[in-house]
Parts: sequence; C-alpha cells; structure tokens
Amino acid sequence: MGKKIHYHSDCQFFAGCENMLVNFFESKDLNDRYELSFSYRSSLEYDQGLNSRMKAKIPLFPFKFFYLSGPDSSKSMLHDFFLLIKKIIRVALNLPVLTYEIFVLRRLFLKINPDIVHVNSGGYPPTMSAKAAVIAAKLCKVNKVIMVVNNLAKDYNNISRILDYPIDRAIVKSVDCFITGSMSASNKLKQVLSLESKVTYIHNGIKLRKRQEYDAEIKNRLGLHNEKIKVFGVVALLIYRKGHRVLINAIEKIVKKSATDFIVLIEGSGPLRGKLEDEVKKKGLEKYCRFIGNEKNIIDFISILDFVVLPSIEQEDFPNIVLEAMALGKVVLASNLAGIPEQIKDRETGFLFSPGDCNKLSLLMIDLINNDNKREMELSAKKRFDDNFTEKIAVKKYIDLYER
Repeated sequence: MGKKIHYHSDCQFFAGCENMLVNFFESKDLNDRYELSFSYRSSLEYDQGLNSRMKAKIPLFPFKFFYLSGPDSSKSMLHDFFLLIKKIIRVALNLPVLTYEIFVLRRLFLKINPDIVHVNSGGYPPTMSAKAAVIAAKLCKVNKVIMVVNNLAKDYNNISRILDYPIDRAIVKSVDCFITGSMSASNKLKQVLSLESKVTYIHNGIKLRKRQEYDAEIKNRLGLHNEKIKVFGVVALLIYRKGHRVLINAIEKIVKKSATDFIVLIEGSGPLRGKLEDEVKKKGLEKYCRFIGNEKNIIDFISILDFVVLPSIEQEDFPNIVLEAMALGKVVLASNLAGIPEQIKDRETGFLFSPGDCNKLSLLMIDLINNDNKREMELSAKKRFDDNFTEKIAVKKYIDLYER
C-alpha cells in the first residue's frame, strides 16, 4: 500500500461540493494506490446523503461538531435581526470551538498518521472543522496539506471577514496547496489571500448516476402529455443566489410575446419556495411554470428535458448541474458567472447570458422554443463533457497532484 490520504469535509448536507469525494472513494485507481480514510461533521442530512451515494468501504470518522448558520433567504428585518444575533454568538464561540475541534482532529491524525490531509471546503472562508483540520494536520507535521475550495472566496468587506484575517493567515501558512474547481475561483482566491503561488485549479468531473425510470414514466408522472411543447428545467436550491426570480421575469416576457409552446419545471426545495410560487401566481404564469419539489433521481429528470436553465446571480463556481446536463447531451442556458464559461462554450455547446439579464434569457428561450435545430449543439455538449469533465479525468489529475 502507498501513501495514506485522509479526507476531511464539513458541510450541512451532502451538497454538490461533496461529489468529488464520491469520485475519490469509488475510484479503483485511487484505492489501489493509496490507503484512504474520511472524517466529517456528522448530521442527519449529511449522513443520509453520504450513505446513499457511497458504496466503497473505507474507514469513516464522523464527528458531532458544533454548527451555527443563518438561512440563505430574502432580506427582511426579522431575518437580519436573527442573523446578527447568530453572528455575535458565533464570534464569541469561535476560539473555544476551534480549539476543541483542533484537539479532536489532532488526536485522530496522530492515530492514523496520514501522509496527505485533503480538506474539502464548500467555499472560503472554510467552515470551522475545515479550519481545524488544516491546523491540526500542521501541528501533527503531516507531510502535505491540501485544501480544495469549491466556490469563490469572499473578500474582507465586512466585520465578520475582517475578524477572520488572523486565522486566514494561519491557514495560508499551514496549507501546501490550494485547489479550486475553476480558473475563475483560483484567481479570486489568490486575490483574497494575497497569494502568488500555492493555488491551482482542477476542473471537477462527475460520474452519472444510473437511471431508474423510463422517459414515458417520468413524463406521465409529471403530467407532460403534450409532446409539442418545449420543456425547460431548473435544478437548484430555492435560494436567492440561484436567480429563480430572473427566470420568472423571463417567462413573463416570453408569454407577453406570444411564445406559449413551452413549460418550465422548477426542481428543488428551499426557503424561497412559497414566495416564488406566490410570484408565479401573481403574474398568472401557473400554466408555464411549475414547482415539482425534489426529484428522487435527478438524472431521470434531466433526461426528459429539452433544455436546462441555470440563472444564478452570485456565489457559483463550477456547477455540477451543468456537467450532468452536458453529459446527457442537453443544451444549457446559464449565467456567465465564475467558472460556468469554462464549462460552456457560448453558442457552441450552450448559451451564456449576463447574471440577472432576464431580457437576454427570454430571447434565448424564445429562439429555442421556435427552433428545432439543436442536434449539433447537443452533440458538441456531450463531446465537450467526454473530453474534459468525466470523473476519471478529474481523479487522474488529483492522482498526479498526490504523486508530486
């Protein structure tokens, strides 16, 4: 057996940023070369997601670490008040919680003695135990420490981030290599942390999950009985940054221009669902826009769509939904944001529009509603995925990194 690689992650639920971990744990090449182990902050949601996605048998170390977060929702005085209270509590507890988690993880690292500690972070700044894992690894004199940052780093533009500065410097000193999923995120991290080196990017890859239903079953279940209409779909949490309101405004403009042979299916759940449904009703768009909740198998859902839309307005990096759609040969309309233009070649494998630009989105959708000639673009999207974004390609790049 070669080097010991220990992975650590801290996420409230098994989100898209955890998908590369599944690729690592399920990779025969990686398991043949290295001895893998994994620690994480345990929660009911995370455990359910992990158990449903991971079949590989590697040593797991779940920890019941502290977590405190404000909801990602629309602004309101009540929301701001509770967010302020939580921030005050978080600042007061930061040092004792961090100290405790460093102690726990240091004890684990001394026990398993890894050669590499690979910390998976949903963004930057990292969550508490991700910070603790980096510092604990350094205290244990682990040979190499890697931190993967799966979103755009946040600037020092508020008190909370300014207070993070000392711990950020400790993290920079402790990490040997920062990895991001896109060139855009890499450049942002360099800028925020004032780094000239130690930061690189490796594009994420995915392995499609197996289908469970036939197209006819899915369409019947979703009430898609009219074969003439074009079906657009959104797969995203119903939260502000995903830009659902931009799409709803675009739908309103499409209907006003009498392009009515379409429907948009909005998949997912989140705190904004009620407000978004109210907005659709207020605009009289129920016939053209439906909320369908969480689909059991997202690959089945994407398979019956004609087009996928991702109208995000902020805090994206390298979205898995874009890769999943491309892998299925679907044309994607997405915001020209962060790493998305590294995935989509505009007007070759999909379409890009400026974040928040509902006018451009509506025009793109009208053109696709009225135009059936999209086969060449579908083939180009599938080829671009096969050539660049499979899980084997991504894992191979990480193996090369570990070997260096």
